[in-house]
Amino acid sequence: MPTDCSIIDTVSGGELVDKTPKAVCQLISNMVANFKQFGTRGDFPSKRVNEVSISNLENKVNDLTSLVRSLA
Repeated sequence: MPTDCSIIDTVSGGELVDKTPKAVCQLISNMVANFKQFGTRGDFPSKRVNEVSISNLENKVNDLTSLVRSLA
């Protein structure tokens, strides 16, 4: 698996250290723009979880239990 340095060297068309500071800044700027455009594999919309009131459910179960007892 290639390292980050070898990937950057490949993308830059040669050794990064042989580039001028202006060329390196342009390369990094382009890489950032591409990253923002395509994102990463982990960029998934967050899932929401609905909050449930336990006490409300408990009250409903108690009411149903009382109703069933009164019918029995």
